[in-house]
Amino acid sequence: MPRLFYLLLLFPFCSAYAQQIRIGGFVKDVESQKVLVDVNVAIISEDKIYTTDENGKFVFFLEKQKKYRIKFSYVGYQSSIVDLTLEQDTAFTIYLAANAELETVEIKENKKTPL
Repeated sequence: MPRLFYLLLLFPFCSAYAQQIRIGGFVKDVESQKVLVDVNVAIISEDKIYTTDENGKFVFFLEKQKKYRIKFSYVGYQSSIVDLTLEQDTAFTIYLAANAELETVEIKENKKTPL
């Protein structure tokens, strides 16, 4: 009887784990095709943020058959948002374009204020 009790306790965890699927891939520069390191990968609906590793790779696990909105953002690049409904393990590559609208900052010397 105690064995059956312990098996029944483990059952919900096993079924929850079975509903998880693996999402992964790479983030690259659209022009150079080079991988981008430390890109923010935000699962907007879950309030979770991951980053790409030194190879531009990201990997995480999500629930199966649920809708997700994932935002890829990196300094100096245009963000990309992907909407997904996942049925199975999925891998893909995201290409980000450099942001062409960089502002010029002018620094002027102020001789009146001593350090």
